[in-house]
Amino acid sequence: MPHSNRILSNVIKEAKRIHYDKKKSSNKGKTTGDVIKKLTNNQHSHTDTQELMIDSENLKDQQDIADAVTTSRLQLIKQVKII
Repeated sequence: MPHSNRILSNVIKEAKRIHYDKKKSSNKGKTTGDVIKKLTNNQHSHTDTQELMIDSENLKDQQDIADAVTTSRLQLIKQVKII
């Protein structure tokens, strides 16, 4: 009996992992963001960026910075293939 309990436990764990992976992969943008955070070891940092230089353009307006970061992130998401 102990052997069958271990098998059942492993099957349940694997089913949960598969379910979680499917659920997580349904939101590709979030999944990509999570992968990027994990790879860069990035923790939540809530500091305001005062200036950002993109393509020789110095951005100071917070909305322009946010738009530029969003555009860059979307370009990265298009390059990353998630199965």
